[in-house]
Amino acid sequence: MKNVNGYMVGNEPTSEDFIVYWRVQDFLRREWIAGELGEGELTADEFDTLVGRYAKLDFSAEESDALDYEVERIIEERS
Repeated sequence: MKNVNGYMVGNEPTSEDFIVYWRVQDFLRREWIAGELGEGELTADEFDTLVGRYAKLDFSAEESDALDYEVERIIEERS
């Protein structure tokens, strides 16, 4: 345990801890996005593209609105 200004902050995370954390974050992000999409709305590659763009979306309005906009943009890129 490490004492910082009188607070015990625990041990520094290991590289393995960070790997697990990012895997869980990726899983939760993918699960949420998949749940928001209509069935068969995107191909597997388009879904991966959407997941990749998710972190860069503008959430100034609603998260689902930003996601809907990005889905429409990906579908338009098909042609």
